Amino acid sequence: MPFRVAFCLTAAFLVLGCGAVASAQESIEGRVVNRLTGATIPNVAISLQGPFRVPVLVEGRAEPLAPTVKTTSDGQGHFQFANLNAGNYRLTGQLAGFIHTPFHGRSGRPIELLEVTTKQQIKDALIKLTPSSVITGQVLDETGAPVPNAMVSLIEPVCLIPSHLLLSKEGPRASTDASGSYRLVGFPGGVYSLRIVPPAALSSPSEQPGLAYGTTFYRSDTAATGRETFRIGTAEARTIDIQLHRIPVAQIRGRLVGPAGQRMGQRSITLEPTNPTSHGPLGTVTANRSDGSFEISAVPPGSYRIVATVFFGEERMVAQQPIEVQGNMDGVEIQIG
Repeated sequence: MPFRVAFCLTAAFLVLGCGAVASAQESIEGRVVNRLTGATIPNVAISLQGPFRVPVLVEGRAEPLAPTVKTTSDGQGHFQFANLNAGNYRLTGQLAGFIHTPFHGRSGRPIELLEVTTKQQIKDALIKLTPSSVITGQVLDETGAPVPNAMVSLIEPVCLIPSHLLLSKEGPRASTDASGSYRLVGFPGGVYSLRIVPPAALSSPSEQPGLAYGTTFYRSDTAATGRETFRIGTAEARTIDIQLHRIPVAQIRGRLVGPAGQRMGQRSITLEPTNPTSHGPLGTVTANRSDGSFEISAVPPGSYRIVATVFFGEERMVAQQPIEVQGNMDGVEIQIG
């Protein structure tokens, strides 16, 4: 009898062991290479997310929950993930100087996943990383002096209707240092423009009444409809200097008015031109106080809408108000809710 018990236990252990091995036979291994040169790339942070039940994910939509495991490519660019389950996986690589997530991605774009079938051992997975394009330069005032703390943003025009630029998508951005220098990295080649928002100290009229530095676009265009673009190649490094010029600007002062008895929590305010060809918000929000009062400086004359987003507890409310700016404005009220 003891012999029979021992035999049964041993047999059960062998069956369970074989089952464990069978469930861990799936694996993925491969290399990381430079998309342009084909050279292998070491020290890449690699993420494997899954398994998913669906064969594709849709960019811009909430992704199903799935675990993520990580590894790093070795000196020859090789990587491996073992002990996987069958299913569909998202495989990505990240390294400074290369593009991680495509800047040109559009909402609704499908992301194809890597399928791993039962007992499959993928040996030739290939991650191709594209070297980033780079833009560096200086932001100068109208006297040629460097402007520190200016915010430089790369913007990509989005053509929703042929020959009409209706919206723009913001890419990398950087603040200028003490020498007025900036550096933008992490985007592919393509057609772009630049938006420069001067620091608050330069956004209010000082020496000359009604003149200050306003939001400026590529080639020193300060018009709200400025949309001149440039093309940069993949992995290209380019220097673009921008000189700011003082222009007639106005200041808007007002207050957010919420429902009676409700305390306003986190809030944001933007000034957006009503002209659909503009490259995004203009002006500089120089005050956004807890009592609801706000100030927007360096606003060129034009037609705009003020967009206010306010949280009351966990409830989020958004209000928009059209406004025509020809000079300084006080007492603007925006009703929330």
